[in-house]
Amino acid sequence: MRQLLLTIALRLLACAAVIYLQWRWLGPVGLVVGAPLLGVALARPILDLLGMARHKTTEVVYRDVSGRHFVHRGQMLDIADDAAQFRWLRISDVRKLIHGLPADQTLQQLRPDGVHLGEKNSQPARIQAEALLELLAKAQDPDTLKFKHWLAQEVVFPAAQRRERGRVGK
Repeated sequence: MRQLLLTIALRLLACAAVIYLQWRWLGPVGLVVGAPLLGVALARPILDLLGMARHKTTEVVYRDVSGRHFVHRGQMLDIADDAAQFRWLRISDVRKLIHGLPADQTLQQLRPDGVHLGEKNSQPARIQAEALLELLAKAQDPDTLKFKHWLAQEVVFPAAQRRERGRVGK
């Protein structure tokens, strides 16, 4: 950003010097002849600055869902990472894709370490992706099988790779 603003300032300064010299040499006609120089010199940096502003605005708007936005068959899923690089899916999002998923308390009894029931109005109930894969191991429904395959390929496998890379770096 600073580099771009510095480029604009330097180009503006150079154009001002050239236009001043033309004005001193040709009078008012020098101003008219030198005006297009400003457009040529400043067009690209100003367009770059606008593009950068658009990109930064998009970052600010989507920072709450950055890295957490996943889509399966048109349904958005909110997936959060914990400090150990395990991914947790919002149970209410999973219910929209998998019909017949047990109640939250039943899920917690089946996998106490893989289910966190959110406190009222503060955090939603979440299930760990690996725990969900284990619960869906005996699934027979075609839609559930597609979801299980997607979950393994797009959510669990990349998270396992990141955990492995983190261990190798230590």
